[in-house]
Amino acid sequence: MRYADHSIAEDDEGTTRHRIGTPRDLLRSHRMPDDMGKILNALEFPMSYPPPGNAPPAGLASDVEAFQTTAGMQLCHANEAFPFASMRWGLGATSGAHHKPHLDSDGLATFVNVKTGCKWWVVGRPRGGVSLASTTLFTKNYQIDRTNADKFELEAILLTPDMGL
Repeated sequence: MRYADHSIAEDDEGTTRHRIGTPRDLLRSHRMPDDMGKILNALEFPMSYPPPGNAPPAGLASDVEAFQTTAGMQLCHANEAFPFASMRWGLGATSGAHHKPHLDSDGLATFVNVKTGCKWWVVGRPRGGVSLASTTLFTKNYQIDRTNADKFELEAILLTPDMGL
């Protein structure tokens, strides 16, 4: 599992926080007193099976649609099982963890289903009808560690357990 440790000060390259660990590391930190635990943001928990009741509606499952469209084509066997471990993964975090602004799944659909705790989800829509594919959106005065509110209209929702987005 890859994770970011937000209890470590960030360097100019943004690499000092990145670590490799196990789910046990996340659990151990979660069980520590608030003033001693690390602020961890675990980024990869491959899902090797389809969790019941935890999948997006079929019309929104772009990963399944892409898989079904290419099945039977060259290099894509028609009888191949859907590769859940490569296509879907879970996230985990301790209190205080966060992400910098980014595009999820290369701009494809993202499905969120909160199990415990809360997740503050913020979505940015380019201002002025500019496309996310525009090179000027991210190259002209874009600051990776800021919200860039001059370039995006921001909307947020607080997700609580059993909510999906």
